[in-house]
Amino acid sequence: MKTSGFHEKLRWRYYKREILRRDLASSFWAAIGIVFFVLSYNLVHTPDGPQHWSADWITSLLSARHQSQDKRIALVYITSATLQSLPYTEPVDRGILAKVVTAADQAGAKAIGLDFVFDRASEPAKDAMLSAAIGKARVPLVIGALDARSPPGSANMNWQNDFLRSVGYPSSRLSAGHLYFDERRNPYIISDHVVRAIAPYDGSAAYRLSFAEAMARAGGSPAALKSSQISWLLPPNDGTETFLTLSAQNIIDRGLLAQADTLKTLLGGRYVIIGGNFDDRDQHFTPLSISNDARYPGASIHAQVLAQILDGRATYVPGRLAEIAIAAAVAVFGFWIGRKEIANRYHRAAEFAAALVLILATVLSFLAHFLFPFTLVFFWGMIGLVAGHYGRWKYT
Repeated sequence: MKTSGFHEKLRWRYYKREILRRDLASSFWAAIGIVFFVLSYNLVHTPDGPQHWSADWITSLLSARHQSQDKRIALVYITSATLQSLPYTEPVDRGILAKVVTAADQAGAKAIGLDFVFDRASEPAKDAMLSAAIGKARVPLVIGALDARSPPGSANMNWQNDFLRSVGYPSSRLSAGHLYFDERRNPYIISDHVVRAIAPYDGSAAYRLSFAEAMARAGGSPAALKSSQISWLLPPNDGTETFLTLSAQNIIDRGLLAQADTLKTLLGGRYVIIGGNFDDRDQHFTPLSISNDARYPGASIHAQVLAQILDGRATYVPGRLAEIAIAAAVAVFGFWIGRKEIANRYHRAAEFAAALVLILATVLSFLAHFLFPFTLVFFWGMIGLVAGHYGRWKYT
């Protein structure tokens, strides 16, 4: 009996050493996993890439939807048809822009926005026409602008700055806003080039406010952009377009310019964004492209952001530190669950329940204006579960 007791003590001492060794090994590999996650976050498209598909799907299905067309914003597009009689399409004919600016001004727009890049000269007479139209406008006007965020040599910043000064920028009536979207580019990966956010201010850029923010302020709105993540509007319930959309061709060539009452009805009291709608430039995928595979003109995205500001809507995403903390917490929780006997005995039911919880959390979080990191939680939860399962030690 003494010998048996002695061997039992040795056996338990051996098991305790093995358990300690396995726990230390598990902790070591957990630490390696956290380091791997931090590095992969910056070097590959994890968790951003997988995360986007779930966020985009939920965005395309459950985003806000007005009952009818937004009455505050109008889009006026310059298209290829508008310029078909001209020998060039870039830069956009500034004589036409001058006419549209004048029309929106005379119609009593709340504010006018020019979603174009003015970084080079065109025909001198037409440049002068546009400058004169901007100078004579009675309503607040916002001009789209570029700054150091553009690749070196891609734009003539000196010409742009001279142009802005020549039309009186800055003043109480004339302001500028940057035109950059945030496509989350990374030098180590191929971006999916889907616009989901407005480019944040990095402290070195010349223009702190985005084009849409500048438009909101120009129109007298006290609201501010609460989150750079775009809170999208789906088409209205009555089947109309999200925003009133006109072609510059309708205004200039088809007589609307001479119909003051009609123009006032269409554009009066609205934020009027004048932009281009060309197949070969400034076309972007957005989360709404999931349903129709369409690209959207930059001006329509600025209109979405402007509507978001005016409505006071916001969609929030976790920052990097929050994602790291969530990943670590989920991995630890998964590891703890994976070591439980009941989780291994009823693993299919547990997996099904976990999937339902993740889906429900994703939906409820979005309705609360937060993009739940579905893929992040799933990915690191599975790592924790697997580590916990194979780190179990069965006593015999």
